[in-house]
Amino acid sequence: MSGTLTIADYLKFANLQMAAESLFDKNAQIDPNVTPGSPYVGPINPSANGRANLEVGNERASRFTKTQVEYSHLADDWTVDRHISNTKTGFSGTLFRHTATNELVLSFRSTEFADDAARDTLQADSHEMANLGLAFGQIDDMEAWYASLKTSGLLPEGARYSVTGYSLGGHLASAFNLLRHDDNSAGQIEQVVTFNGAGIGRFSEPLTKIMADFRDLRDAASTTDGLVDRLSSTAGKKLYRELHSYALTHGGALPLNASIRINELSKVVAPNEANELLKDENLLRTALTQVRAVVNLATTVSAVPSGSEGSDNPANIPTTSIAGASFDYQLATLLIEKRHVIDNRGKIGMGWDTRFRSHGADVGKQAGSRKPISPYRQRRVSMRAARGAHASAWPASFRLAHSPRRPCPGVRGQHMRRAAVTAKAKSSASRRPRNGDLLVCPAQHSQWSAV
Repeated sequence: MSGTLTIADYLKFANLQMAAESLFDKNAQIDPNVTPGSPYVGPINPSANGRANLEVGNERASRFTKTQVEYSHLADDWTVDRHISNTKTGFSGTLFRHTATNELVLSFRSTEFADDAARDTLQADSHEMANLGLAFGQIDDMEAWYASLKTSGLLPEGARYSVTGYSLGGHLASAFNLLRHDDNSAGQIEQVVTFNGAGIGRFSEPLTKIMADFRDLRDAASTTDGLVDRLSSTAGKKLYRELHSYALTHGGALPLNASIRINELSKVVAPNEANELLKDENLLRTALTQVRAVVNLATTVSAVPSGSEGSDNPANIPTTSIAGASFDYQLATLLIEKRHVIDNRGKIGMGWDTRFRSHGADVGKQAGSRKPISPYRQRRVSMRAARGAHASAWPASFRLAHSPRRPCPGVRGQHMRRAAVTAKAKSSASRRPRNGDLLVCPAQHSQWSAV
């Protein structure tokens, strides 16, 4: 594929991203107990059982009309080599393959605001991405799925592929791009294209190290001792052991008096551990508060009307299929953020003031550091300088003012038109980006955006 994406390329990636929003026979409205992470392999449309995947979409707004299906030629030209349905963290991805050219595209699903509200909207978007800077759980599951694709041969050694993501999926695609640079496999990536991609936090260590530590925490949480060694005080460790042991024998549930027990930590007299007690109390209380919020949403959202005429109520996902309903999972996300310096304020690649994002070797970071320069300075990085520094790689990100304080406004026609006009004439100009510009940065760690 050539370095500069054409409008036809954008349309292709947009269609594939929309297709990745489809449920592919893993509809939780029909079967709330569908096994998290179960695969689908087969035709993109219709599926093996005759279901019109593209026309049905996600049973909400993300669906194709019959005319779009016909003229997109997706059903004729592409097949699903592997789709993974929502995992316990809510992650879902699809590996598409062009039947004639064998072109490969990895696409990551966006937030399912209604049907996966507890896993996506509350846990991944709010508790993790907005508060901590990274959707740790979904990134971890994304990496596990990516490893399985390589092991199975679906992504052969040295194979080149493109990556797309929308909204939350754009956050995942950006993280995926950084991870591939960390493991020196970014050269296999043809393009990284995100639509309304949410930003990621800033951090000073390789993302591979951060995610490896998070995986260690998740693995430890399932053991008999759990995460007890990560607490600081004697009383805090004792209480955690009780709560963890209870959860292991009660399907992850906590005792009804868990909140009272945590509050009692502040009454423990331990002059030599006063600070440690306070830290443990705050940590355990925050984890419990987030568990309760996730469980409460999961158990009530299915009774809330979707707001669309003729549309079913949200799916009733059991809490046993939700990672965020686990006390230890919540602790793992909080502990990893405390262990690594991750700045979740003014996320790079997110919001109205940020136009450019880079973790490349020369662009978008301070000298001698992996930490990118501030979002405000990033606005002044010229595309000409970026192009000279990274002339060999061309990922792209299509984003429209995505902010934790603003709802995703959707792709608006005037921005699409203005971006298309600007792309050819202005993308390499050495000037500050203006609203509506479509910027292409040739650093594989970078994003361009139309805001």
